Amino acid sequence: MRKWGFIYANGGSDTTRKSLMEKHNANVKLLRQDDTSQMQNDLIACAKELHDGAGQCSSGGELCVDHGDGSGQFFAAVNPQLKKLDNGRG
Repeated sequence: MRKWGFIYANGGSDTTRKSLMEKHNANVKLLRQDDTSQMQNDLIACAKELHDGAGQCSSGGELCVDHGDGSGQFFAAVNPQLKKLDNGRG
């Protein structure tokens, strides 16, 4: 399964010493979220913070990983809300 490669590269749910992520100066915290609505809310919350000038998210999630069969519905719900933050740049 491909998802395990990401966990392995991080060394677990939090970046561990000598992991591939640490080697590339990344500090990643992986959280499992089975509620798609919550994933969408977290992604939008982070995007709003970045839009408002934050350099890093203090709430929400910067990245969501979803399986291909759920991606269409996920982004159909998220993209219109993200577009509102776009300010005509896209």
